Amino acid sequence: MLNEQFDASLVILRKRFCWNYTDIFFVKKNVRHSAKKVFTDENAEKLRRLNHGDQLLYNALNETWYKQSEVQVPDFWDEVIMYILIKVLRQQIEWLSNRGGGVVDTIEMAGFGLWEFARLVILFKKDVG
Repeated sequence: MLNEQFDASLVILRKRFCWNYTDIFFVKKNVRHSAKKVFTDENAEKLRRLNHGDQLLYNALNETWYKQSEVQVPDFWDEVIMYILIKVLRQQIEWLSNRGGGVVDTIEMAGFGLWEFARLVILFKKDVG
């Protein structure tokens, strides 16, 4: 998994382990938003020397990540985009539900899974927008 391709990596894991989309949805918790630390040139050089092995490993993984068979499938990135849209939609629905809206229950009682509902929303936005 690459941090820069986190969502795409989750889609690959879903395919490899025959998981459902519900298996890869997640909720961020305890996220800290702090200002970026500024290092002196001297400290930055020390970090580069100390992390040299990590950097070599990252470079190797970064190079091979894009060569994975799942990434080579023509519609892979379409699926990643769909996953991201559904993830955002789920977050919005859960936010509304936590405010007492009961949106998730309403959608599921109407016979839609979240995946189908997201497709309908996307189609509706294309039609309207």
